[in-house]
Amino acid sequence: MQEKNGLVLFIGKARCAWCHNGPNFTDNKFQNLGTGSEDDPGRYWVTHSEQDLGAFKTPSLRNIAQHAPYLHDGSAGTLETVIDEYGRGGDGKPGKSRFMMKIRRTPQEKRDLVSFLKTLTDASAIAANPSNWKSETQSLRALRIHRESARCVGQYTSSGATIR
Repeated sequence: MQEKNGLVLFIGKARCAWCHNGPNFTDNKFQNLGTGSEDDPGRYWVTHSEQDLGAFKTPSLRNIAQHAPYLHDGSAGTLETVIDEYGRGGDGKPGKSRFMMKIRRTPQEKRDLVSFLKTLTDASAIAANPSNWKSETQSLRALRIHRESARCVGQYTSSGATIR
């Protein structure tokens, strides 16, 4: 029953389906959640368009329970943390998506959402080829670490341009 209640929240009150929709639970668009570091330019790094500053691709929610940590920078260790972050409506950063707004949820509603999200994980696919899942997760973590390291040693400016 929790999973069904979570689906109702996902589509309705929580507004998750505005961006996480379709068969892969993504609109494949880029959104600024109003969170994260000011130093991370997001999509702007590729397009150099001001409207893309701080925007990141909406990820698929397929097999979401297997892909912690969450958010583009790995700053959320659990699905509960992501739900809390989204519920706050992000920070007041410029360019924040109109879809990010404060939404109050009860503790039960949060548990229901997490229960629903976990139904999007196909354990049989993971069991059939566990090494692929492990290497994909390790690759994502390595990429996040590389980006953070590069930023720390000054290879990227705050606009995302590479310093040569």
